[in-house]
Amino acid sequence: MKAGKGLLKVFLACLLVFGTITITPILASAGDGYEYAMFVFNELYINRTNAALDPDQRNNPDSSGHGWEAAGFDLGGDSDLNVKAPFTGKIVKVESGESHGVWFQSLNKVHFANGELGYMTILLCHDDYVSDLWNGQIISQGTVFYQQGTYMNGKIGAVGRHLHIEAARGLRTTFNELRAKENRIQINDALYLKNNTIRTKDYILVSAGNGGGRINLNWRIVTLPTTVLSVKVTGSQVTVNWVAVPYATRYDVYILQYPWGWGDIKDSHPTYGTSYTFNNVACGDYAAFVITRPNADTVQSTWYSFTVGSANIANGVYKIQGLNSGKFVDIKDGSTANGAVAHLWQSAAVNNQKFRFERLSDGTYKITAVHSGKSLEVRNSGMNNGDQVAQWDFDANYACKRWYIVDCGGGNYKFVNKNSKKVLDVYGNGTANGTKIQQWDDNGTSAQRFKLILQ
Repeated sequence: MKAGKGLLKVFLACLLVFGTITITPILASAGDGYEYAMFVFNELYINRTNAALDPDQRNNPDSSGHGWEAAGFDLGGDSDLNVKAPFTGKIVKVESGESHGVWFQSLNKVHFANGELGYMTILLCHDDYVSDLWNGQIISQGTVFYQQGTYMNGKIGAVGRHLHIEAARGLRTTFNELRAKENRIQINDALYLKNNTIRTKDYILVSAGNGGGRINLNWRIVTLPTTVLSVKVTGSQVTVNWVAVPYATRYDVYILQYPWGWGDIKDSHPTYGTSYTFNNVACGDYAAFVITRPNADTVQSTWYSFTVGSANIANGVYKIQGLNSGKFVDIKDGSTANGAVAHLWQSAAVNNQKFRFERLSDGTYKITAVHSGKSLEVRNSGMNNGDQVAQWDFDANYACKRWYIVDCGGGNYKFVNKNSKKVLDVYGNGTANGTKIQQWDDNGTSAQRFKLILQ
């Protein structure tokens, strides 16, 4: 093969789609792990058309002369152009005669430019030398392995220098399969352009004898996914910053909460900038990601993990006083047993109203009753409103025993259970001794606000 295969320069594609359609930007790297099938050159310059659609060009030196309903395309240029593998694939056939055709199949499914996902076969023709290619050869996406040439009917120089390329759905090895109506696909519907592809000429001028006019082609551009640069957390305010991407029509920024399912998205917002601030974000473990539109939801930036954590309460022993009642969280009857419940009680000089606060590495707090050495938890890892708060041996593997503490201003705090995301609550906003301490959805009432009295 010529040394010219190591060079990159100008290139072209010839398509047969009528109608004026603008270029549609799309993403380049799929979140599902499948490659995007990519155009084989760095520059797009169309200088050939299909004789079946434009018979008057049969006598034109730039005409391809093909006549099978736009299944074949010629890409020509002013000098040698290197062809890069459109996807990671395998050569399954090298034709030593005819036109030096090479049949190249994807190893895995790929994303077609028209949105399909499946296996693809590419046929390339006219390279002058194919002695360095063989059946079974694996070639990675983007690797130069072919070159436009002049080889035809067993002879170099039999045609003008160009590349003939066809695409088909599935794994094909014969012309009948490749060009079957259900398999063939136009090259602009098969391959994406890179967002930096030079589009010197990406249209067809129709001959006067065939009505004249210009055919613009619906190429899809792969828009690279963005990267989240940083996430800044200030109290309950979260600012996400990311990198601008060429050809993006907008960005959709998301924050989602553990356990990281799509259904755990807590907020999202479209924007045209590269930064967005979310307000009033509840405590918890989160990740942020950005989708560059108009790409599919599966094509996401890398996720950036962060925590909206507790107020910075110093480790120490505190009493927990209800804002509305003025009474204190108390372990009933001073019990030291697992499962002993917490309730409201008037102030007393007893250790079952004193709790040791210890900040953990994730920003939550372990809250331990001084008299028993057991920690406050939501019983049975409950997730429902009204579930009882009690004491139990601490186990770091159980999020129900960990609490975020949020500064609500004025010396008042709320306690958010890491497991349920519900808050510590005095049943019915009661004031009587013995009133149940439970968890409930955050409603901003004084039943869910407490003062911490350092002991």
